[in-house]
Formats: sequence, C-alpha cells, structure tokens
Amino acid sequence: MITETTCCTTVRSSKRMKEYELCCKVQECLEKGGKVLVPLLMMGRSQEICMIFEEHWARAQLAYPIIDLRQQSEVIRGYSEQVRASKHFAYGLRPTPAVVLAGPAMLDAGSSLQIFKSLAPDSKNLVVIPGYCLPGTVGNLVQAKSKQIELDEEIIRVKCEVETVSHSDHTDSRGILELIAQTSPQQVVLVHGAEPLMKSFQPIVTRRLKLPCYSPGVGETVELVAADSLQVLASPALLLEAQVVEAPPVLSSLPVMHGSAPPAATFSALARKRGRDLYELHPRSEEGLAQCGLKAHRVRFSHRCTLSANDLQEALSIVGHENPLEGEGPWDLNIGGLSCKVGKEAAAFVVTVLWDRKAEAEVPKLSTFLEALGAGGLGARG
Repeated sequence: MITETTCCTTVRSSKRMKEYELCCKVQECLEKGGKVLVPLLMMGRSQEICMIFEEHWARAQLAYPIIDLRQQSEVIRGYSEQVRASKHFAYGLRPTPAVVLAGPAMLDAGSSLQIFKSLAPDSKNLVVIPGYCLPGTVGNLVQAKSKQIELDEEIIRVKCEVETVSHSDHTDSRGILELIAQTSPQQVVLVHGAEPLMKSFQPIVTRRLKLPCYSPGVGETVELVAADSLQVLASPALLLEAQVVEAPPVLSSLPVMHGSAPPAATFSALARKRGRDLYELHPRSEEGLAQCGLKAHRVRFSHRCTLSANDLQEALSIVGHENPLEGEGPWDLNIGGLSCKVGKEAAAFVVTVLWDRKAEAEVPKLSTFLEALGAGGLGARG
C-alpha cells in the first residue's frame, strides 16, 4: 500500500465542534455590528464554508447576508442547490454586518486584500482563514497574528480578530492508520510528505500495525519483497471440471507480451487445509465432500394444505398425474423427485408436499403446482 502523508503527525479534533465554534465566533462578530471576511481560493471550499454558515443561520434564525464578490455567473454554476436556494446568499459589498467571501485565499491581491485593508483597523471585524497560507504571503502574516503588516509603501495595522479553520483535504495520522488497518496490506510505503514527518511516522506504523514500512526519499528506490505464496494441490477431478480462459488476441501491431503465459482456468472448489502453507482443492460434489471428510447437507421444503377432491385432481394434473386416487388411502405419490403424501379427512384431502432444489430444476411446472396448493410458488418458499 502506498499512502500520502502530508498530515501524518497531526491529530485533529472533532470537525463538527470546530465548525460550531467558528459559527459562534462569526455570529458574535455580526451581532456586534462587525463584518466577517473569508478569503477563498477553490469553489469546493467556498461551497463547504457556505453550507456550514447556512446550516448555522437556519438553527440560530439569523438574517445576515452571505456575500460572494467573485464573478456571479461562475459562482452560480459552481454552488449546490442548497446554497443557490439560500435566502441569505447575495452579491455586492454593503455597509451592514455581513459575511464576505472573496479571493484570492492568501490575501496577496484582488478583492480579498482590498477588503482586508478596510476591515483590519476595526476590532469589531473578523477575518477567517480557512486553510494553509504560504510563507511570505499576507495571509501567512495574518495567521501569525501580526499586528502590523508592511505592504509596498503601505502599513496595515491589524486590530480585527483572526481565526484559522483547518479544512484540509488530507487525512490526519489517525485516519491514515485506520485506512492501513482496514486495507490490511503486506507492506506500506509512505510518500508525499515532509521527510522529517515521514521518518517519525514510519516507526509508528511498524510498531502499531506490525507491518514493514518504508519512507523513501526523492529518487530513492525501494525493493518490495513479496511474501511466500501458498502451495495448493488440485485434484484431477477438479481440473477436468475447470473452464479454461482463452488468452487475449495478439495484435500484429503490438509486441507479444503474453505469448508464453500459462493458460488460466476458473473453477469453484472446496479447499482443505493440509498443513501450514499447503491446501488441497476438490470439486464441489459428493465425491469432493467425501475426499474432504464432509457430508452434504440436504435442504428440503414442505407445504401442507387441505383440498377438495376436484381441487386436488386439478393440482395433480399440472405435474402430469392424471390418474384418480383409488382406495381409502393414505397415498404416497412420487412425481419425478417430488414427494406428495395425501391423506383423507372427512370429505377433504390433506396434502403434504416435500421437495428440494433438485426437484425445482427437474419437475416441470412445479411453481404452478405449488401455487395451486396455496404455497405461493417457489418465490414464497420458507
């Protein structure tokens, strides 16, 4: 198994609790008369933030607008029906308290930077950074709670509140370990992560999951040794029943890559363990069961009903028994593997039918016969 390890040493708290705390801070800011700026980059991330706010707005019965300052046509096409139908969703900046979504996400330029300049000096306002900002960007300085940011010849004094919400698409260390445990691979290779983090996470995987784990560097080669295969002995009877899979056609325009491949076959078999790494395969038949030291279990179905003489004769004619019953009974009728016992009570007949899956395949019109007896056909058997 090869897994990415961007956040392999991070253990995140409950996402739902963090979202609730964020919404409470946003609500508190709006109720104080402030504005909230959420700089965003990706449409998917902005849609997620919008839906979080929309659900909280509905629970708290808020009426503050959620404003997106990016191109309206692109936003409408990208958002889900829930966000598009929201009565709080709006466009265009306004002086009243509101939540403003603007790009780019790292506050380097554009509308998000311009709005940040106007909101930063007021302590009533709030800036929510919903992700990671690269070092050297304005967003990174805001995340670091810098009180003064120099931008070209301009100095921005930051008095507003700043909150960072981690909505990372990468799973944390707990999620990576759970995924490895569920997959149950033989070996694990860690990639796409900082080298020091991978080196510290590697022994955790080895110790907790008892698996060989590798964290190769860029350009480094890892040799993965496969585990020893199991030895399986197939009986001749099974090989005779196996269906050979034809090799794919060879195209003249392509080099032959499978010409020497051994033939493949498909079969259904009984596996009997003979040793630690040795198995025997036998056909799924009475002979195969006997070779495995097993006995076949036979499942039989039954139905009991009371019929008049005319109804009984009509039902028996369905399965080809045309002769009337003679004598006083009881009668044992064997109709092509179908066992039918008939007894007489007063002017009626008590019928007990026994059958198995073999009879279902061999007796014509069995389902119609059972329906005539009130059994509901084969689909209603229990």
